[in-house]
Amino acid sequence: MRKICLLVTVLFSSILTKAQVIRSIFFNPPGTDDGQEYVEIFHTPSTPLTNIWLLEIEGDGGNGNINSAINLSTYSTGANGLLLIRDNVSVISPAPSAQTNVVVFNFTPDLQNGTNTFALVTNFTGTVGDDLDADNDGVLNLTPWTTALSAVSVSDGVATDDQYADDLGGINLPDIASFGAEGFVLYFGNYYAVDVNGASPGPYAVDAAWDAGGTRSTAAELLNLTPGSTLSPLPVSLLSFSGYKDGGNIILRWTTASESNSRDFAVQRSIDGVNYTTIGIVNTLAAGGNSNSAILYSYTDNLVSNAKYYYRLLQTDLNNSSKYSNIIIVKAAKGLIMTIEALYPNPANNHINVSIYMPVRKKVNISVISFTGELLHSQAAVVESGINTIQINTSKLATGSYLLKIVDETGFSVVNKMIKN
Repeated sequence: MRKICLLVTVLFSSILTKAQVIRSIFFNPPGTDDGQEYVEIFHTPSTPLTNIWLLEIEGDGGNGNINSAINLSTYSTGANGLLLIRDNVSVISPAPSAQTNVVVFNFTPDLQNGTNTFALVTNFTGTVGDDLDADNDGVLNLTPWTTALSAVSVSDGVATDDQYADDLGGINLPDIASFGAEGFVLYFGNYYAVDVNGASPGPYAVDAAWDAGGTRSTAAELLNLTPGSTLSPLPVSLLSFSGYKDGGNIILRWTTASESNSRDFAVQRSIDGVNYTTIGIVNTLAAGGNSNSAILYSYTDNLVSNAKYYYRLLQTDLNNSSKYSNIIIVKAAKGLIMTIEALYPNPANNHINVSIYMPVRKKVNISVISFTGELLHSQAAVVESGINTIQINTSKLATGSYLLKIVDETGFSVVNKMIKN
């Protein structure tokens, strides 16, 4: 059964001024959980969490029992407003900020799996094992606390399970199909379910991120998990990765929006989508491993004999931290591909024109993206075989550099840098 991590948002305006919030709970680190689970709580700097409890309410099978109750009264936030409660086996990497109050705590039992509701409450008077939903109707009929400061439910997708956060004025997060959440993070005011890569004791990099509405976030996928510190960008922001067959070769192309301490990319290939072999190493083109501009890479696989291949990239930074890209599938298809033939005027004022060559009629989506991965503009179009020119409104963009990305209906993409005056 899935393990989950979450951030609980404050729910009441009267409580918002007090700034109590569970910033993150990490449930399912890669490898062993013991020693790597942690809880982050944010409150007013250097403030005791008097009479505040963190509760975990079982939702599997309509249970409603209290799985765990952690009394936070003996803890306080650090000078930066953060309290980090970590497991007692090993120290999580990277090290937390010196301003964070760090508490070593033995999560016994480990933080629960499955469908659960997590609540931050005041003056808890119950005990672990109390059944808050005795008739198992999905509604809490016992609330042994004074105030629910915040509450969020997560689901592992079982139809008979119950989520109780809405009973407390909170939110029930939807289950995301084919996605095993290993954590939730708060980033620029939004909450994201995340799947991560890494090994004990860290660092852990976000591999996939989804918001509560089920929308995937490229911005949150540029992060490392940094318990007790501000979330930090990954060494490389991979904007696109695609491939196509050209004669007897397969051409792979990928674009990075920015790089920090990047070393190289290992190109890995598979014929079954499970077992991968490194077929080449491409060194970073960023000076000193750092760049704030888009960089286009390519690699030619000239040992092609199968009808279909799976490819992925393993990016490694100067500190030997690494992260896999998404996986792409390249079939034996025509060598003709979509290209950007022209982009003008560039720099642009209120609009920019993009000329696209398309070998056959296809639907495309055109996006303008910041170098931090934020989607700023998107429009759909149908392009005919040959050269097509499409105008894009840039009047609302701030002065600066952006990336123009075009994705066709097969998922193939091309990227070009554009500038707004």
